[in-house]
Amino acid sequence: MYGADFWDEKRYQRTLRAAVDEIIPSVDDMPAASQVKVINYISLVLEKDIELLRLIVAALDWLQDQSQSRFGRDFDQASSEQRIDLLKALEQGVQGSGIGSLNHVGSDLFVTFRNLVYEAYYTNPEVWPAIGYEFHSTGGVGPVMRPFDESILDEVRKRPKYYREIPDEEGKI
Repeated sequence: MYGADFWDEKRYQRTLRAAVDEIIPSVDDMPAASQVKVINYISLVLEKDIELLRLIVAALDWLQDQSQSRFGRDFDQASSEQRIDLLKALEQGVQGSGIGSLNHVGSDLFVTFRNLVYEAYYTNPEVWPAIGYEFHSTGGVGPVMRPFDESILDEVRKRPKYYREIPDEEGKI
């Protein structure tokens, strides 16, 4: 079940795609997570970390099972509101939810999943222009800083000192 062919199972891909798109949906000029190869990134990470793979598969199974039992449909076919409710339940580790051993570390399972989605999304060069990030290699010239406007300190300089000055070794302040 947790071998290299895990991602060939379409059910997991559909559930994963629906989950990541609820965590990072398409808004304005920002693409949804699945639109920028987040699934591919997660697949690569999970191929190298079998323990994380087991946790993610268990979370996806739980989302799928809960969607079937609560709403009578697959997780990816549930409404956005229903999917969000299930993700919130996973995040909160709701007692009696059937999460049980999945949340042996509290809400860390959801946090780990969410952080993996964030990592996959925000490290993707396709997203950088939309968030105003410019990559600058450490081997080249970096970004040009705007000159500092000293006038923004004028009001602060007019205020009395709220600190005590300490003399140096010669007793001068």
